[in-house]
Amino acid sequence: MSFEDLEKAYVWECDECGKLAVFPPSDFYGRVDELKARGWSFHLDEETGHEGWGRDWRHYCQRCANKRRQTSILDRKFSTVKGSG
Repeated sequence: MSFEDLEKAYVWECDECGKLAVFPPSDFYGRVDELKARGWSFHLDEETGHEGWGRDWRHYCQRCANKRRQTSILDRKFSTVKGSG
């Protein structure tokens, strides 16, 4: 689970590297906005297909979110270079 609503804290965990973000349990959406401002990304799990609390969402810290946005060399289109013969 990448999010926990504990009695004394909201805890988000990066699903890639395990980095934790811990906040006092107030203003849930304000905390989400703060994490987004820090570069965290939130994604609904495509396999479940519906919104839920914690288990249906994937969370990635700024570092891992940036890595996920990078295109793999295997996914890039190759282009040909014409020689000046």
